[in-house]
Amino acid sequence: MMRDVVEKLNITCITFNVNSKFGSKPDVAIFLDEYKEKVVSSHLIAFGFQEISKAEFVGAIPAETTWPALICNYLEKEGFVVVHSTYLVINRLIVFAKFGLLPLIHCIESKCTRFGMMGLSGHKGSLAVMMRFQNQQEIVFITSHFTHAVKDYQTRINQYKESKECLFEDSTNSNAAVFWMGDLNWRLFETDSKVLSVIQKLEPHQIDAFLDVNDQLRVAKKGGHAFDDFREPKITFKPTYKLKLYQNPPAYDSKRDPAWCDRILYKGLGIRSTLYQSNPNLQISDHYPVYGSFVVSLGEILRVPACIKDQFPVSFGSLEKWYANVPLWVCCTFKNNFWNEFGSNADWIGVVGSLLEVNSPISWIYLFTTTGDENDKNTFKGELPALDVGKYQLVYFSSKLKVVKGLREFSVISSTI
Repeated sequence: MMRDVVEKLNITCITFNVNSKFGSKPDVAIFLDEYKEKVVSSHLIAFGFQEISKAEFVGAIPAETTWPALICNYLEKEGFVVVHSTYLVINRLIVFAKFGLLPLIHCIESKCTRFGMMGLSGHKGSLAVMMRFQNQQEIVFITSHFTHAVKDYQTRINQYKESKECLFEDSTNSNAAVFWMGDLNWRLFETDSKVLSVIQKLEPHQIDAFLDVNDQLRVAKKGGHAFDDFREPKITFKPTYKLKLYQNPPAYDSKRDPAWCDRILYKGLGIRSTLYQSNPNLQISDHYPVYGSFVVSLGEILRVPACIKDQFPVSFGSLEKWYANVPLWVCCTFKNNFWNEFGSNADWIGVVGSLLEVNSPISWIYLFTTTGDENDKNTFKGELPALDVGKYQLVYFSSKLKVVKGLREFSVISSTI
């Protein structure tokens, strides 16, 4: 259970190139059980996926079998909600937050950068999200997929520089905590048989020093060409690429040079790394997933409200139960001058089965289709289609702030009409 006062944010970042492989419940269990204690004790969890199957991207497989849906099902029972989910062709960025933090998120912004075909394809690129809390603390997550060839060292440097626009440096405060992850595809400078033999013999405590000399990312960082103002936790895990599938013990493809392609870096004040590891137990891809957990000290504490729904600036009228086959009438009221400051006719009121589905409501209406209350200029009413029997959440989503600003749980029961 989350404490009423949050002085430090626990954050976990997970990057995984799934190599176009579909997920399953057993796969997700292996994916998240490995470091479950760290994952579920986090306040925020950010997933960066690369090479999601195109069938998943175009909706050619059932929605409940996609990687995001499978992860949602796993995390829902742990008290998490989706606060941001976006994609760039076959790349995904998904951010979860503990439910109690939801009303404390003031706004969310997102950006992306495309590489390849003059920026048209988006198969390689960067996705980013910035979350600003009520205490003005800002958290930025970036996931990238850079070009892959060993010889493309300079291209990766250029792609890093292009992706820097995703840092939100034009709008964030100096206290922003930034986490940059992904299949960054930096390789080893030396790839002859002697170096590969050395890799196989490296003990965990020797790996980081080896990378300082041989890893392209480390060399670019030292030379001030890429990630020079970022930090990376000490690496003690084996190369994350390229793996043979379903090998016990795990084995690398002899036709490709092993490399630490999948990385997590960070920058900002008051950040402490508590985990940086791969997961060799998940062998469905030619990459291992990589996990990074961090503690971010807050300059100003966050107070988690006892009653979550009352903390939002938009409230809904009494709606404990409704009847099936009857159009749903909703009434929302704006508090604390919210409409005048942040309201928009593009805001929407929607119905979702759970807060993991905010990006795909069952039904919704825009504010410009609602009717104002004659007696209260801050109150609006509208009608939504009838619903089947079940439990639902009514949400108000701000188009300017890009986050939920009103919430109400209700049930639909059998109609006797």
